[in-house]
Amino acid sequence: SNGLVPGVHKDPGKPNAHTRDIVPDGLNTHCAFTAHPKWDPDTGDAWGWSFSHKAPFVTAYRVRTDGSVDRVAAPDMLYAPNAHDGWLTKDYLAIPVHPWLVNPDRIVEGHSAYDWKPELPMGLLLFLLAGFPNVQARFLPLDVPPECVIHTLAANTQGNVLTLDSPAFEGRPAWPFESDFLNNPEGAKLFFALASASMTRW
Repeated sequence: SNGLVPGVHKDPGKPNAHTRDIVPDGLNTHCAFTAHPKWDPDTGDAWGWSFSHKAPFVTAYRVRTDGSVDRVAAPDMLYAPNAHDGWLTKDYLAIPVHPWLVNPDRIVEGHSAYDWKPELPMGLLLFLLAGFPNVQARFLPLDVPPECVIHTLAANTQGNVLTLDSPAFEGRPAWPFESDFLNNPEGAKLFFALASASMTRW
């Protein structure tokens, strides 16, 4: 790494000495950017993604060492996940898709921006690194119980097997939702009092 950290700027024409502009023309501005971009130690490239309540729900980015940016939008999905973290292997950028939804439009209606819909399917977004950005992202539905994969750990590929490790909250995120406050007039419980986490391997 050359010590420069990718950053988002209100004025893309004026990045400072410690950041690189990663806001290409036409970016969906109704989005958040991951707090956990990944660095490729072999190329020096940075990988990250934005997520939004408006399509495309997830867009992956590669920031090259020369500052140029490539991007690929995810295919249509059933819902917009809170895509907070992901994995980078030598072959893939992989992003967990869990039914922890984020939609700031809900705030105007008097609700929290966050919601949990366990009836929606779990999934995995895969962006192939080879050939990026001339690739199509794949959404893979997963036949697993609903869980919240908000952070990630190890990721490896061996042959055609992709192994992904993470801590996961079982059944729901460790995050208070509106129903938690409504059901407890004295105040909602927080974090590990709401859900337990254990190691998960996909």
